[in-house]
Amino acid sequence: TGINNINRTILPTADIFPTLTATSAKDHIAVEYNVSLHCSHPEEYKKLFLKKIYQPKKYIPITAKHACKLQGFPDSFESHQKDEIAKKLFGNAVTVPVVEYVAKELLRIIHI
Repeated sequence: TGINNINRTILPTADIFPTLTATSAKDHIAVEYNVSLHCSHPEEYKKLFLKKIYQPKKYIPITAKHACKLQGFPDSFESHQKDEIAKKLFGNAVTVPVVEYVAKELLRIIHI
């Protein structure tokens, strides 16, 4: 799937990120923070992405540190020392902010 064994490339400026999985070793993150890909049509976005991110190879595989941050764990969280094991653990994790939001909503409903 994807292009040349790259499944997804996440932009660091995105507001929403896809679900990480324990087996998504083909996910990458763009390393160019100041690239603007804002446009109104999907085909235009695709062309801009290929030109500004993919062709100049401005992306790297997601590391355990990226996965930790994407899953909402604090910077101080200590993960497994082996990157591949830590990435699988984060891929199997439930996103911390989502759990917090759901728990707060359940408590709000119960107390009404």
